[in-house]
Amino acid sequence: MTAEATANTQASTLPGFFPIVSHNLQVGIGSYYGTQEQGETIKSALISFGYLIKTVALTRWSFSQLADLIEKNHDKTNPKTADILNTLREVEVINQTKFYHHN
Repeated sequence: MTAEATANTQASTLPGFFPIVSHNLQVGIGSYYGTQEQGETIKSALISFGYLIKTVALTRWSFSQLADLIEKNHDKTNPKTADILNTLREVEVINQTKFYHHN
């Protein structure tokens, strides 16, 4: 696990929406609201940057936590990276709003 990932694991124990799951060095994702295009971008994010959040212990991540780690470790001016960061943050807002309106 990276040092950045270690610092962010504490936030995943708070109430909220954490659809990204890391366990036994594998990364997966649960259900969330978003468009098909956003889903493809998120899939690309997990393929390209999932190594940043791979853990042995079961750990849950929000889209914004993943975006923060990507931003700290990669060039955010790269167009593909910038698109991924924007999409992760957009989908985070959509899902946090829905989560808090339903709970």
